[in-house]
Amino acid sequence: MGRVMRWAAGMMVGAFVMTGAGCTDEPTQPTDLSDATSSATASETSEVSSGSESAASASSSFSPDEQAVVDQYKGYYNAIYTLTTPTDDEVRAAFTPFAEQPVVENWVKVFQQFAAEDRKPSGGITFGPLEVVIVGNGATVIECRDGSTEEMVSISGGQVVARGGPGTRVEAQLVIEDAGKWMVHSAVATNEAC
Repeated sequence: MGRVMRWAAGMMVGAFVMTGAGCTDEPTQPTDLSDATSSATASETSEVSSGSESAASASSSFSPDEQAVVDQYKGYYNAIYTLTTPTDDEVRAAFTPFAEQPVVENWVKVFQQFAAEDRKPSGGITFGPLEVVIVGNGATVIECRDGSTEEMVSISGGQVVARGGPGTRVEAQLVIEDAGKWMVHSAVATNEAC
């Protein structure tokens, strides 16, 4: 939890992992992406989202299954910026459609820490090129993101207290539920890694 809180205090795309097993800043590297059952890449570097992005704006180079993964991935990250000074229930409502329950509960704790530190997320996401790999019931999304539009601001004063930067490598693991919906199982962001 300490590593997640350090990330939260720094910037929205700092080094973090949220899984049901616990928190770590060691990313899980996929084996050989070229050997995967399905993979696709799309460049969406000019797209800035503030939580209202629709599936229609995503690249058409993804298969329907890959697009479902991309939609969940983007929804998960966009949820951060739909919340300003949320209650625990509002955090749960924002993340539950996109992530497994342990990840959702971790976000509840992160937003509690934000409030305790007089901080909140601000700005929006500029999604970078995405690579999607689906193997069985699991999917990996790898992105190189410019986090410069992602900020932390003071709740009481409104001034920017932290800002992301370019070259943030994000790797997310998603799993498919019995109902056929992809859910974020973990997400790792590493600054200045791409």
